[in-house]
Amino acid sequence: MKTADQSHINLFEFTTPNSLQKSLNYILFNYLNQKNLILPDNFQTIIEDFYFLLTYLQEIEENSSK
Repeated sequence: MKTADQSHINLFEFTTPNSLQKSLNYILFNYLNQKNLILPDNFQTIIEDFYFLLTYLQEIEENSSK
């Protein structure tokens, strides 16, 4: 997943990709840790979206450190 597009730079004006990753992980696991959790029908799609967003943020973090 190579990112040549630099439009993501505005996204990180106030935070870092690493910080966003931590926040997303916190949100996801906090949600999953709820008592009496009933998963929505589209839960697999939601998890896939989280995965792709986390992967994208990881790639941005790796590319910025080069």
